[in-house]
Amino acid sequence: MGLSREEILGAALARTTIPAPEWRPGGTVDVVSLDMARREAVDVYLYETEKKGEKRSLFAALAAASITNGDGSLAFTVEDTPMLEALPAAPIMRIWEFHREHSGYAKLEDLVKNSETGPRAATNSGSPSA
Repeated sequence: MGLSREEILGAALARTTIPAPEWRPGGTVDVVSLDMARREAVDVYLYETEKKGEKRSLFAALAAASITNGDGSLAFTVEDTPMLEALPAAPIMRIWEFHREHSGYAKLEDLVKNSETGPRAATNSGSPSA
C-alpha cells in the first residue's frame, strides 16, 4: 500500500556531516537535503544569473543552499554562491554527491552529456539517480 498523507507530510529531510579538511584541517560541514522551495531557489538563481550573462556553479549553489550552522539554520543563501566558488572544490563535490542521492540531481556525467553549457547551469528535474 502507498504512503498515507500523514506519512508523506511527516517525511524528514536527510542530513549528514561531510568532511572538509581542505577548508580547515579536520573540518566538517553539516548539510541538509533540499526541500522543494530551496531546490527551486537554486534552479531559479542559476537561470536568472545565466540570463544576465553570468555563469554560476551548480555545485557551489547547492552547497550554499544546504550547509547548516550548528543549530540547523542555513549558513548561506544562494546569493553567496560566488564566494563558495572561490574555495577549494573537494568539499563542494562531496556535497554534490550527497545531493545526487537526496535532492534529485542527476549524475555528473549525465549533466555534461545533456547540457550545452555543462554542469554549471544544468539540473535534472527527474528522479534521483543511484
